[in-house]
Amino acid sequence: MINTTWRGVARDICDNLKSILAKTAGFGPERSQRTRDFETPDDWGRAEKMTDLVNLLMLIAASLGSMAFGVLAAYGVLRAGFALMRSQQQGAVVKARTRVARV
Repeated sequence: MINTTWRGVARDICDNLKSILAKTAGFGPERSQRTRDFETPDDWGRAEKMTDLVNLLMLIAASLGSMAFGVLAAYGVLRAGFALMRSQQQGAVVKARTRVARV
């Protein structure tokens, strides 16, 4: 029977991952049965809310970081562009002569 609810799908995924872990890491079936007893769908509500909150905080931090990187990259490009557009100073011979102040 195929589960059509999100919790049923999540439970199937968890069971599949536990069986794969039990086969590859050497965990016996008694360990997977013990851990399954503590993971009831009623406890998933709190975990989902906490996961959603952490995901939201990570999304906000990533958006702020990418915005700051964009601003700094634009500043660097503009600074390099204006530095290249600035006229280059060339050395010139200075002719010095004395002057007398008039009063």
